Amino acid sequence: MYLVFILIFGISSHLFSSQNSVLVTVNGQNITSDQFIRRYKTYLAKVGVKDNFVVRKQILENMINEKLILSDSQKQNWYYLKEFRSRINSLAESNLIIEFYKNSFDSISISDKEMRIAFLNMNTKIRARHLYAATYEKGIVLRNRIINGESFEKLAKEIFTDSKLKNNGGDLGYFSIGEMEAPIELTAFSMPIGELSLPIRTEDGFSIIRVEEKIVKPFITETDFANQKNKVSKYLVALKKELLSKELSYQISGELKITFNETEIRKLFLFWKNYISKQSTEIETTIPFYLKNKTNIIANYKNGNITTGSIIDLSGKLNQRQKMRVRNVEDLKNLISGLLVRNEIIINAKNLELEKTDTFKSSIAEDSVLVILIKWTEDVILKNITVDNKTYKSKNKKEEKEFNTQVRNKYEQNKSKYITPDEINVAEIFVTNQNFANQLLDSLASGKLFSKLATEYSERTWSAKQNGELGFGDRLSYGIYADTLFNISKNKIIGPFQLGSGYSIFKLIDKSYSKSKKFEEVREEISAELFKESSDKVFFESLTQLRKNSKIEINYSLVEELIMQ
Repeated sequence: MYLVFILIFGISSHLFSSQNSVLVTVNGQNITSDQFIRRYKTYLAKVGVKDNFVVRKQILENMINEKLILSDSQKQNWYYLKEFRSRINSLAESNLIIEFYKNSFDSISISDKEMRIAFLNMNTKIRARHLYAATYEKGIVLRNRIINGESFEKLAKEIFTDSKLKNNGGDLGYFSIGEMEAPIELTAFSMPIGELSLPIRTEDGFSIIRVEEKIVKPFITETDFANQKNKVSKYLVALKKELLSKELSYQISGELKITFNETEIRKLFLFWKNYISKQSTEIETTIPFYLKNKTNIIANYKNGNITTGSIIDLSGKLNQRQKMRVRNVEDLKNLISGLLVRNEIIINAKNLELEKTDTFKSSIAEDSVLVILIKWTEDVILKNITVDNKTYKSKNKKEEKEFNTQVRNKYEQNKSKYITPDEINVAEIFVTNQNFANQLLDSLASGKLFSKLATEYSERTWSAKQNGELGFGDRLSYGIYADTLFNISKNKIIGPFQLGSGYSIFKLIDKSYSKSKKFEEVREEISAELFKESSDKVFFESLTQLRKNSKIEINYSLVEELIMQ
């Protein structure tokens, strides 16, 4: 068990050495130079700022505040509740699983070609349709039905319970990198338009997708690629880690040789379906007669078995989203298999003594402190602000009315802030041959229609289908050519300009000037701003009170004299 007490009071023992000088004493607890230097160097590396005394003081103040909050947290009721300890224990298990995956992989390499493909994908939007299947075999059946002429619209109505997907033919809309589960994302961005995928294994089961449209941002250059290399590299490493983790999990699942008692699994699914919305504290009182014997074996696997009772107990630890993903018996089997794999990974990690590694100890200590700080902040906000941070409503109607008045007043006083940006709609003819681009420009000068030439010759296929029009965009959308394009007159044709791997001729179709947004358009945005302002005020007032009631001694001269190597 990873108790909260061990995590907090054990931080210094494995994160820092306390042999060096004491910089600060907070109510008798020390912050040493070792502790500060480690934190400070990490901050400098992440942010990229140079060492200076002002930043040193800021980081030291943060460390003092953390000590005060951690100490005050131990005086709060929530700190000792079973639910909060379970949260810390779950965090420890998650970190141990991450450590296991890291230990299982060799170093991940990224090629220049992969970087360039990923960069292009980052500047691409895809619209795709999707159909869900519980198993690979059922996915193949659906795929064959599509191939044989049945429509996505028809099949979506059969298989989806989600009303939106049921009624829109499984249309996922437009999405970019990082917005879909990794296997779907990887497949979608590598497929040509109109192709139908084989069943793709996902967390929920299997998906079949068909890419309907791809829109590539036109104004990207080699300079943009160079500036984004670090971001692209981090994305690819994270993507590869995710895919390798999934592959390893599937391998472990196969090695466990899980078999299910079909009768018991169907009984449990019936219960899950009927009582899924119940809170964990109510589950015991809602168990129906057919599940009263909680010792019935629901699944056997290599290392033993798991009972109905075990699954019911574990369901209390799942969030509502996880519960809602169980839509059929196959989903429930996948959930149980996932729990068994998770347990197997934890056992393997402990056998490898990964709990004793410095990286695990560091990560669990830091993450646990972060959870406590977040919980303390949530608690002080909840005690002082009755307005909900999602609905912006309150049981205290007077406070809700006052909040809404503040929202309206802020809008009236800052209308110039809430505006739409200037936008332009530009048409483009893009070709990869410079001589041909010059010939097209001559044709336009002789009176040929821009829309006709764009449709016939532009190699940017998605815009060619719409007479070359790129659609309205603000200055950011047009990159290095923003100033040029925003300053030409309507219907003006300019170019060709080198753009990426080719040459572009542009025509300004229309301009849309900045205008004020209506109150209802920005109401939620302003509400969020006001709630944050109120929350920040409550946080700092609470923190100030803690500091007033504490004895804090800081050796600023020693802080300034520290040498960073």
